[in-house]
Parts: sequence; C-alpha cells; structure tokens
Amino acid sequence: MSMTDDSLDPPLSFPARVVRLARSPRNFAKYRMRRWLDVDVPEPDREIHRIAVPLQASGDPLAILDSVDLGFVRRFDPDAAAADVMGASVEPALFAMRDACRANRQRLFLIDGKRTLPADETRIREMAQAHQFAVAVRGSGGAINSIRNVNVWRDEGAYLRCFAPRQVLPVMPGDSTVDVPVATELSRDFPVDAVYTWVNAADPDWQDLIAPYREATRPDPDRFAQLDELKYSLRSLASYAPWVRTIYIVSNCAPPAWLKAHRKIRWIRHEEIIPAEYLPTFNSHAIETFLHRIDGLSEQFIYLNDDFMLADHAHKAHFFDHRGRAISRLEPYGAVLKIPPLLDSGEAQEWQSAAMNGARMIEARFGTFPMRLHQHCPFALCRSDYAAMEDEFSDAIRTTRAARFRSHDDVSFTSFLYHHYVAENGRGVRSSAAVKIVRPTNHGHFRRDYWKSPIDFFCVNDGSGSALDPAYAAFKTKFLPEAFPLMAPWES
Repeated sequence: MSMTDDSLDPPLSFPARVVRLARSPRNFAKYRMRRWLDVDVPEPDREIHRIAVPLQASGDPLAILDSVDLGFVRRFDPDAAAADVMGASVEPALFAMRDACRANRQRLFLIDGKRTLPADETRIREMAQAHQFAVAVRGSGGAINSIRNVNVWRDEGAYLRCFAPRQVLPVMPGDSTVDVPVATELSRDFPVDAVYTWVNAADPDWQDLIAPYREATRPDPDRFAQLDELKYSLRSLASYAPWVRTIYIVSNCAPPAWLKAHRKIRWIRHEEIIPAEYLPTFNSHAIETFLHRIDGLSEQFIYLNDDFMLADHAHKAHFFDHRGRAISRLEPYGAVLKIPPLLDSGEAQEWQSAAMNGARMIEARFGTFPMRLHQHCPFALCRSDYAAMEDEFSDAIRTTRAARFRSHDDVSFTSFLYHHYVAENGRGVRSSAAVKIVRPTNHGHFRRDYWKSPIDFFCVNDGSGSALDPAYAAFKTKFLPEAFPLMAPWES
C-alpha cells in the first residue's frame, strides 16, 4: 500500500537506478502500513562484496567492527558514527569485540532502543536478529570511551535489505556485489552541532545576579530549578546521536560538578554571545535569539532544552533533509487556537502570548495563520535562516531581548516563529515525531509503559509548581539513571 503524503517525509529525487526506501518496523506498527518511495540513484562507481572479513579477537574493539563495515553510511557522511554490517557477521563480530574489551580491561554494552545491557552471550545472540542497535565501549573509569550505531543488512537473494535506514539495495544479476548509491536518505555530508541552554538556581553567582530583581518579579522556580536533567539529556545524545560534532552549553552559571573538560563540549557564557545592554537576562525567549551567534557553530544545528531526551537511535535525517533544510516536528493539532480565549480572560501564560505574537507576525508576512506548536523535542535550526529572520523581524526581536524576564510582549522565535517562517519560504519541512511529555500527573504511567512504547523523544517537563513536587523529583532521580545508565565520556 502506498502513500503520497509529503508531510511525512520530504521528497527525494536523484538520477538513474531505482531503489526503494521503506519505513522501519517500528513506524510500520504505528501507521499500520508501509510507505514506499521510488528514489533514483546514480550508477555505482565501486562494488561492495558480501564476503566477511576475518575477525581478530584482540586490539581495538571498534577496529573489529570496521573490518566488517560495508561502508554505506560512512561513504555518505565520513563523520557518521555508524556501521553497516551483514546479518551473518553481527554475531561473530560482537563476540570478538567482547573478547577484545576484556583483554583491554573494558566492557562492551549493547543499546537496543531503550535498553542498555552488558554484551553477554544471550544479549549478543539477540542483537544478531535486530534491525539496528548501538555498541558502546566503557572504559575502566566507568565512562563511555566510544560508541557506534550498527545498521544490520539482510541478504534476500536479489536484494540486501536494511530496515534501520529504510533502504533496499539491488544485487547485480549473476554477481555477489551490490550497487552503492552516492545519495540516499542518509546522505547528509554536513556537520551538525547541538546547543543547550542551562540554568542552576542553586548556583551562588546566579543567585547574586537575580537578587536585585527577585522581589519585584517573583521568579517561577519551574524555570530555574534543575535535578541533573542535563546529565541524562547529554547521555541520551551520546547514546543515540553520537554523530553530533560539538555540544555547546549556554549558561550564566558555573558548569555542574560532574562535567569535566572534553573536546566535544564547549561551555558558553552569556557575555560571549549577548551584548552587555541585555545582561543579565533570565528570559529564555531572549537568550535563544542569540544562539546562532555562537562562534564556530555549524550551519545546521539542533537546539535542546535540558529536559529533552532522545529515546531511540537518531540519524541526521531525523532533523535535516537531503538539501540541508530543517525538519520541524510540529504537534498534529492546532493548539494555538486555544490561546485567544486565555488572552481575553487574562489567564494566558507568557509562552502562550509569545506563540500568539509569532503567529500574528507570520500571518502579516505570509497571509497564513499557523496553528501548530512545535513538539517538546529537539529543534532543528539553520544559522543563515535565523540571521535572515533576525533582520526581517528586527523590532520584535529587540523587544524580546529587552525583557529581562519572560513577558507577554515576547515572541518565541526559536521554538515557534522560526519553524513556520522557514516552512512558508521553502527553507524548512513540516513533520512530526513520536513524543511523550512527562508531568507530575502522568509520570507513573509513563515509567510503566516507557520500555515498550515506540517513542522518539520524551520531555520531563516542569510547570504548575512541579519543581516543588517531591514525588516528581523522586521519579526523575530514579528513572533517568535507569533509562540512561552509561556515563558519557565528559562525566567525572
């Protein structure tokens, strides 16, 4: 059964041989059908053989994985932390990697969806039947030394099939080789960085900054409290998106005690990107308007709040299409329509006013009124598009930046306006994801169902006084270490 709804995936078009891309079994269950896209790809300029390379049970564990890597993903993106392995090679490769880890006083872990378990014999045999998983090598200090996603390819005679990157490659007739396309859904050869904003209400310097304004503004503790959500969000990024090049953390606080210096982490103080006239600021809407000014930031980047968690393996293709355009994960319903009555009654919160202000700006600019909020998951952004938006809406952006705390005159540029702006001018793609929002009212059900729920992201959201809820705090401190047990290499 075919579908032609372009809202689900951006169209792909390349010259020459036809290859089919199919949804993964997880999404197959969600949509109750398969979606097939006919995609033309160029003629191959080399051949990939199915013959497995002999394995060595010693040395670098990832070198063993490289020896059986078919090289599809790495050809499209040399920086991708992924390997393509024939199903018959998975089991012997994992046993050899486990033995090499033991010889090096390391430990091999296997990550399959939401489960992270040591690579014992039973687990290895399970992974030989999987479509996709990740291998993580943990050093003697307890932190991850390296991690690699593994896409498993199956031999079906005329085809090699891989459900993880949703691809089927034809085998040349009468030969034991396959065509290697140079452009598919995985061909994102550009670097992608990640950016966080973070605050710690217990930081003494931050308390000194906010002290002159505390009595007049009565800051919402939900906006500034933290329970190490950042640690586990970073672990989810390390486990499920190891291809991220650099992680920037923007803050006016000192780094947490568990975070050590690492080549992949850069701590950005507010004064490095925000002019003095706007400091100090405690307004996340304002802080977010300066993220594209981070020195060295990649053109394509993803922005995360510290309560956003990846719940499954993610490729660059989850965030950017093959042309480098941002994919905006919008809610499937028009929540913006619920805001006007709240504004009329005076019950609207600042974030709702900020979304409505942005919707009116889009209507004035393009003649359409956007009704969908972005889901509570990472935001895909492009620096050049953000700079263009900054120029076009300069007055509104100055008003937002001038508000030291969130106000009803704000515009949520990063979480709302940007996504409708780029979609309307053809620089972005609208889509959606499987996302769960965790709150004090549903955390019990979420924890019970998490291990069997097919979700892409979840958000441990604070609001309505949840920062002061002891039961919700207990849930976070117990569940997050269970969901993300492996230390990232930047943890001390």
